[in-house]
Amino acid sequence: MSSVQEPVIALPDADVLLPPCDLYSDEPPLKEDSKTPNVIIEVLSESKAAVDRGLKKQLYQNVLKIYDYFWFDPDSLEFAGFSLVSGQY
Repeated sequence: MSSVQEPVIALPDADVLLPPCDLYSDEPPLKEDSKTPNVIIEVLSESKAAVDRGLKKQLYQNVLKIYDYFWFDPDSLEFAGFSLVSGQY
């Protein structure tokens, strides 16, 4: 009888920001000249919510130019969305 092994997922260091698609995709990580996703939906965690609402939101707006950015906070049930209009959310 063979046992089924659970997949091993190695997450990056907690201080490294990666686009979420890199964590869940078989595609290679994004390169500087590659296309970025049109939409990002994040589930906030208590420990990283401030980073998602601040630094990552600025990164998605100013650097990656993500058209639509949403977050969901499972603790407060807050669901917020932002659309890029004239370079601003």
